[in-house]
Amino acid sequence: MPRSRVQVPPLALKNENISSLSVIDRINYLRQNLMWYTFRKSLLYINTVLLRQLPCNWKKRRILFVHVPKTAGSALRQIICSATIGKDMHSRFWHVPLSLYASAFDLRDFFVFAFVRHPVSRLFSTYRYIISRPTSPWLRKWIEHNYSSFDEFVLEWLTPKRLKYRLGLIELLWPQSWFVSINGKIAVDFLGRHEYIKEDYQRLREELKKYRNIELPEELPKLNVTKLKPTGQVKFLPETIERIYQLYEDDFRLLGYEPDKFKI
Repeated sequence: MPRSRVQVPPLALKNENISSLSVIDRINYLRQNLMWYTFRKSLLYINTVLLRQLPCNWKKRRILFVHVPKTAGSALRQIICSATIGKDMHSRFWHVPLSLYASAFDLRDFFVFAFVRHPVSRLFSTYRYIISRPTSPWLRKWIEHNYSSFDEFVLEWLTPKRLKYRLGLIELLWPQSWFVSINGKIAVDFLGRHEYIKEDYQRLREELKKYRNIELPEELPKLNVTKLKPTGQVKFLPETIERIYQLYEDDFRLLGYEPDKFKI
């Protein structure tokens, strides 16, 4: 894609006006943006660094699944937990970057694996998940009230500042490179791709059986699927693709994706 021909609006915060929201919605918005990230980061630190625990007996089995949001991670987590402890274990600490795990554990003897996805497809899936999510109606209302389309959401709401400070939507919008790399390099033993989920899942089954004697089921279940499905052919503005490339440049570079080669 000839990026030099694309005129992208300046990367600046939109003048956000929450006066149209109810008092409860305003409180929720401020809580999400000002307080929740610090609190959650503290929980992650306590869970991984101070307590030095890994879910589903993974420390004993010497495996580590790095759960990148919106890459079929919920299904993978469920079957891996079932294979290691006999049941799934829900946790609020799944979306943890590998660098934070590495600060708590010596991962040299671990089999570390993760799945990734084309940044454009993943971001669009995240957007649809947000606006169809029943657990955060205030957030859906805020986005729908101010941004009528995915293009507007990307070009006007999704800014480098929000990614830098990781505000607003917690880890859902974090770059995938933050999860699977350390010091600018991919640091996992197995990297599957959502685009080839069936084939790569079978490869993962073989790897876990070979190196850790862990048996996974033949089929990967579908969990946490976004209920809101696109209708007709999905097209994005060239400016939208360019903005996504700017925001997630490390993902494109490290994971080997081309900006305009994606499937919805």
